[in-house]
Amino acid sequence: MLDRVVHFFNKFIKPEKEKGVPLFERDPQEKKPEEGAAQPADNTGLEAAPKKVRRARKAPVKPAAAPASEVPEKADKPEEETIRIEPEELVSENTQSIAADEGQPVEKAHAEAKPEDLNEYLLKGLKARYVWKNLRSKEPLPVPVLNTPFYFLNARKEPVQANRNEVSLVTELLKLSALAGLENRFTFKVLKNNAIAVRYKNKSIGRVYLRARRHTMFVTDGVDEATIKDLSLAECKKLLVLWIGRAKEIAQES
Repeated sequence: MLDRVVHFFNKFIKPEKEKGVPLFERDPQEKKPEEGAAQPADNTGLEAAPKKVRRARKAPVKPAAAPASEVPEKADKPEEETIRIEPEELVSENTQSIAADEGQPVEKAHAEAKPEDLNEYLLKGLKARYVWKNLRSKEPLPVPVLNTPFYFLNARKEPVQANRNEVSLVTELLKLSALAGLENRFTFKVLKNNAIAVRYKNKSIGRVYLRARRHTMFVTDGVDEATIKDLSLAECKKLLVLWIGRAKEIAQES
């Protein structure tokens, strides 16, 4: 019993030698360096520096191509609608007036105008197209005498008496037509809204509404119609030149 106690204490007081190969003991299989050869430096006492490991970048994984049957067909790109505008001579108002004064033919003035600007543009074109200097004839005709009271016809061919403004405007129209060498082939018709439609040789040359404080007049080039509002009687008479110009074109066509 006593021997076991002594053995127990000796075990902790005198630890056994560590088994294994000493740390600095050379490997017996390693060759000894030859005499005279440079011996490598002894770095056993230094810790080995950690090596930097470069991580290779992974190539991006490309998705596998879908089979031809699963590839959606590209929709045909709709062709852009192209609007072709016929070439037309765009002449400014001043240029048209000069051409008209020189007796040169002035073509129909139509441009790529917005809908809200078409009325104004058409009016400017008509003023440049029908110039009184070119419309006036060298051999004027006698001015017709207007009967008083003067009557229009409505849609039922019933007589409707003209008011003072209407009589004054018709009198001025007949006067200008005689100076332009036009025969009196005018017809007048009262519409439902009391406007007067004026025709020459059964073709429309314009309309006018004179039964209000301010008047409204319509002029045409044979295709489109322009509306001029808030006019006085004197201003309406100035615009009669546009009616005469259209009537003269109709006379030349027939």
